[in-house]
Amino acid sequence: MGGLLGLVLLSLPAQALAQENLEEARATFEQAETEFERANYALALQGFQRSYELLEGHPRRPLVLYNIGRCYEELGRHREARDAYQRYLDEAGSEALEREDTEARIRELDTRVTMDASTPAEGGGDISPLGPVVMGVGGAMLVAGAVVGGLALASRGDLTAMCDSAMRCPADSRGLADEVSGLALATDVLLFGGAAIAAVGLVLTLVLQEDSERPAASVACAESGCVALVQGSF
Repeated sequence: MGGLLGLVLLSLPAQALAQENLEEARATFEQAETEFERANYALALQGFQRSYELLEGHPRRPLVLYNIGRCYEELGRHREARDAYQRYLDEAGSEALEREDTEARIRELDTRVTMDASTPAEGGGDISPLGPVVMGVGGAMLVAGAVVGGLALASRGDLTAMCDSAMRCPADSRGLADEVSGLALATDVLLFGGAAIAAVGLVLTLVLQEDSERPAASVACAESGCVALVQGSF
């Protein structure tokens, strides 16, 4: 890559530019050149931008845009570098230095901008829809389990009201007792099964990402419920 464009200010007419602005612009420009040589491109960019602001009305002001483009290019900000170079050519017109080199840079940066737009960001892998779908099924089962559990409790209350303190129930309560037993079993199946399926869905959501560093995951279930364990680096 080429170097920067130097800027001779004091030997040129300042027109309406205030002398103090001219002096500050020159000092800021020179400091930015130093920072660029030290590979402090962010500081150099800041300095060139400030110098450009101070030079409003000066005939050599557009030249600073070339150096701003160089800083953006070194920082890997291809779109901004391309735009700065194009502004330099537009504002400098026939006075533009290094025109062929600048035009070549713009063409190269056009290609880089296109490549940047078509390349997915690192670590931003797409999530497979399978995981969220499985999680949704598990969630639906948990909701259903809560509803059935409520019905089971209500039926158990009705059965208790029909029995004495020793839980001796009349013969005609047999059907209600079977209903309570069935509802209790369905509640357990829905709650435990829903928790397990939701946990599997969570694991799938995390594992099925198009990323090179996939987290290790596992699911463990006991009588008290299910737990999803995910191990990864952050």
